[in-house]
Amino acid sequence: MKRSISMLDYEEGRFRRKVDAALSELRKTLSAARHPVYAPNEPHVYDDKFGLANFVNNTSLAAQLNCLEALGLDEQKVRQCVQWVHSGGKHVTLGFYASEQCEYLRECTREVQSKTKHVSENTLFGKSESKSVTRITEHFWKYTAEYKILVFHGDAPAEGSSLALQQRAGSCEIMTSTAVSPRPASTTAPPKFAALTWFFKQISTSLQLSFAIDRTAEACHTPRRNEQVESALSHGYELHAWAAALCAHLSNVVFPNWQPTSTSGADGGKGHALDLAALRRTDIFVPVLPILETGAEDSPQAEGSQIVTIASSLEAPKSSPVLGLGDIQNFLRLQRATLDRRVAAIASAFPPPSSASLISAAEASLVVLATHLQEILQQLHDSVDCIEQMLRKQLVTAVGRELSPRDFSKYMEYHNQKLFRPAYKPQPFCFAVRRPDHYPEGTVSIEAEVRPSLC
Repeated sequence: MKRSISMLDYEEGRFRRKVDAALSELRKTLSAARHPVYAPNEPHVYDDKFGLANFVNNTSLAAQLNCLEALGLDEQKVRQCVQWVHSGGKHVTLGFYASEQCEYLRECTREVQSKTKHVSENTLFGKSESKSVTRITEHFWKYTAEYKILVFHGDAPAEGSSLALQQRAGSCEIMTSTAVSPRPASTTAPPKFAALTWFFKQISTSLQLSFAIDRTAEACHTPRRNEQVESALSHGYELHAWAAALCAHLSNVVFPNWQPTSTSGADGGKGHALDLAALRRTDIFVPVLPILETGAEDSPQAEGSQIVTIASSLEAPKSSPVLGLGDIQNFLRLQRATLDRRVAAIASAFPPPSSASLISAAEASLVVLATHLQEILQQLHDSVDCIEQMLRKQLVTAVGRELSPRDFSKYMEYHNQKLFRPAYKPQPFCFAVRRPDHYPEGTVSIEAEVRPSLC
C-alpha cells in the first residue's frame, strides 16, 4: 500500500484543530441537548473503537460519492458502475485526460510615446519641444486547453464502456515580443487514473453502503490493522493522488497562461481579473469525524437527496457512544449544503462554462471539488490513525510505561538465568583493572547494547 506523496502524515495537534473546528460548525445544526466530543475524551469500550472505524469509513465513502456526484457522477452513472463491478466483474477506473494547443494569430505594431518631454531653447527661433516614440512589435498566440473526465471499465475508454463526467475546451491569447511560440504547438499530458473498483464494491445493487470490518478474520488485529481498513486507505491514497494531479494541472499548467496582454489584445491588457486565490479556501464541511456521544438519541433519518444510504445492519447498539445512521445523514446533508453554496458562489464570480474563456466556473469548481476530495481522504487517514493512536496510548497507560526491545531482552535474561543452579549461573563479564597492592584503577566489562532497528 503506497501512500500519496501529497497526503500528510498524522499529526495529532493539526488533526485536533480540524476536529474542533468541525464540531463548532456541527453544533449549529444539532439540538441543544446534543454534545458529541472528540473520541479520546469520551469513555468507551474496545468494541466501540471498531464501531467508530466503521462509522468514519462509511461516512467517508458517502462523502466521496457526494463529491464525485458534483463532478458529474449522477445516480444513473453510479448504477451503471455498480452493475459493471457486481454483475460483470469488471474493473472501473476514473480517468483525467488533458491536452494543449498553441497557434499563431497575428502580429501587431503600435507606437508608444514617452512621457518625458525634451525642451530646447534657441534665441532666434524660440523654444521647441520633442518626445520620443517607441515602436513595439507584439505577437499574439491562441492558447487552447482541453480536458475530459471519464469513468470506464477495461484498459482504455471505448464506445459503450465509458461514461463522461465532464468535458470542456477554453482558450485565451498569449502575447510575446518575439515570434517564438510560448507553448508547444500541441501537447498531451499523461493521463491520470484512479481505480474505483473497490469503491463500487462497497455499494450494493440497491445503492446501500455496507462497509464493515470482519473481526473474525485472522488478519484483523486492531481497528486500524485489518484488511478492510487497509483496502479503504489504499483506495484513498490512489484517489487522493488523482485529485492532487488534477489540481496541479489546472492551477500550475493551465491557469498561469492567462496573463494580461496589451491594448492590442483581446483582453485590452486587463487579464482575467478573477480571484483564483479564493479557490484555495477550505470552508466546505468535511463530515469524517472520530467523535462519540454517550446516551444521545440518534437524529431522525429524514428524506434526503443522497444517492446511497447506509445499511441499517451497521447501526451501532443503543448502549454504544458511536453515533447512529441519522447523524451520518445530517453530516452529509451539511457537507452537501456547504458544497452547493461554494459552487453557487463560483458560478456567480467566474465566466459560464458555455463561454470560450480559458478559466470558467467549470474549471474553478473542479479545483474546489478536487481539493475537497483530498480533504475527505486526508481526514479518513487521520481518523483511523487517531483511533490506533488512542488504543496505543491506553495500552501504554495500562502497562505503566512504554516497553522497548531492551526491556524484553532484560526480561528474557532474567528468566534464562533461572535454568541454572546458583553455582553455575552466568555472571556478567566485569573485572577490576589494578596493579598488585594498589587500589583498582578502573574496570573492564563486555556490555550488549540493543539499538532500535532502522528497517
